[in-house]
Amino acid sequence: MPFEGNRGLAYIGLGVAALFAVGSVVAVNVVSQQRESQASNLGTSSSDLEQRYSVAAREIDAWSTQNQQALCELDGRIVTAVDLEQRLDVALDDAAAVAGAWLIINPAPREAFEAERVAAIETFAAEFTTAADAAVAEQYAGADDVVAACLAQPRESVPPLTGAPTQADVEALEARAAGLGEASDLDVTRLDALNSAVVGFAPAVLTAADARVNVNRLAATQDVLDVTAEALRATTGPAETLVTLEALAAHAQASLVTQGDIAAEETTEEPEPEPAPAPRPRPAPAPAPAPAPTSAPTTEPAPEPQPTEPANPGNGNGGDSPIDPLVP
Repeated sequence: MPFEGNRGLAYIGLGVAALFAVGSVVAVNVVSQQRESQASNLGTSSSDLEQRYSVAAREIDAWSTQNQQALCELDGRIVTAVDLEQRLDVALDDAAAVAGAWLIINPAPREAFEAERVAAIETFAAEFTTAADAAVAEQYAGADDVVAACLAQPRESVPPLTGAPTQADVEALEARAAGLGEASDLDVTRLDALNSAVVGFAPAVLTAADARVNVNRLAATQDVLDVTAEALRATTGPAETLVTLEALAAHAQASLVTQGDIAAEETTEEPEPEPAPAPRPRPAPAPAPAPAPTSAPTTEPAPEPQPTEPANPGNGNGGDSPIDPLVP
């Protein structure tokens, strides 16, 4: 029967259909598992990216904080250095008064200080600070605390996340963090050289200050010089050297003023010269002598004076007599 003959083919068709059905189920399961796995992997990848982004952001923020602190401290040093160099130039010029201040310092110490002062002027003529340093100092003009004023300014930081970071975002932030240098890697060579040069002038300033003599009329500037010299002796720093030099220059200038006052007082106290006496009138010429008579009258010689008796004979005084009675 045809039906019987085709039964085997029917079974075969059913088997193929069954295989297709089973394969479809398996395929659906595989796709579902792949989707679940992809979803799971996607969640893990996003978490890793966020964590990597946070680590890089913290590194950048920490570096930024340290770098800002270092930069602000550098600004503070720059402002101090500019002020130090400017005031030192003025003080060295004012200290030229020491050379003529004979009232407060003896000649040898004055000459020694003058030689050191001239050498210091040549040293500081090189100008340790730069125009850029002067611009920084101008920026903080009027600030009581330069470092605090600098730290109060906003600093660069990583903006917070507003969504899931991408792989490109994370890699860019990590590259930025890896490229950061040392936060304190700043050039302060010129500032250190300035401080060393000022401290090198300290012995000359202290020697001149110690050589001063006491002058009561100059007590005000003298006391200030003593206080600053004592501070310099205790701590030999650039600031102490500068204020002692300024005090020495002020004391010397006060000495010059007092020296001028003393000279004026001495001029006033000198007596005025007496006027020259008027020339005496010439005596009238004596009259010509009368002609001698031909025969002069005869006169007796005058008798010799007789010595008088001493008023108090016996004391060797001779009384009123010009002749000493004890002389035979």
